[in-house]
Amino acid sequence: MHKISIFEITHYRDRYTKQINKLIETLEGRLLPALSNIDEEVDRTLSELERGAPDGTDLLMIQEAALNASYEHFDLMSDVEQALINMFGAALYHLFEQQLRMFHVRVLYEKPLEYAPQILTAWNDGLGISMPDEQSEGIKELRLLANTIKHGDGDSAKSLFKMNPRLFRDIWEKDVDDDPSIKVHKPEVYTPMFGQGIYIEMDDIRRYQKNVLETWSTYFDQFSRVG
Repeated sequence: MHKISIFEITHYRDRYTKQINKLIETLEGRLLPALSNIDEEVDRTLSELERGAPDGTDLLMIQEAALNASYEHFDLMSDVEQALINMFGAALYHLFEQQLRMFHVRVLYEKPLEYAPQILTAWNDGLGISMPDEQSEGIKELRLLANTIKHGDGDSAKSLFKMNPRLFRDIWEKDVDDDPSIKVHKPEVYTPMFGQGIYIEMDDIRRYQKNVLETWSTYFDQFSRVG
């Protein structure tokens, strides 16, 4: 494996850390706050429909139509909010994978490898290290999550459900984890890109972020020793 300088290690450690943190900061600090007023939008939709009804229209019919429209708007926007979190979960993994590929080829001068697990295996073998279980399992979960969000049902979804079934449960379903008498089967996952079927939370995103940063830190520390 090609030896690299301390300067290069410092440069890429700083660069990759900033990229990963900025991605999550953008989600949490800029995008999600823009969706925090869904309740206000529902009330506004209800009022606009009521005000815009022609004179003489049955009031109960107006209220029912307005209520149905507000419910639909709330459901759609809630799905959009969840979709945004899901998509950033997938984006985090693919950013990590792209960083790995860039570093593998441009810095280590190794032959290109297509997927992150191939690169990590090559690094572990070349450096003679074994990654901590928590880090390797965390990266595996994030990879399965990204594949499930992109493709829906499939082998990745089945494996992810075995690792962390909670990710497949909406907020009102999560209490089943506390009741061992309830047997829960993996649901079908069709449209996670619109916030349905996969329900990761910001705590999950922060956990994945921490795991990716710690994984990079482990490798950079190893590169420093052999550099």
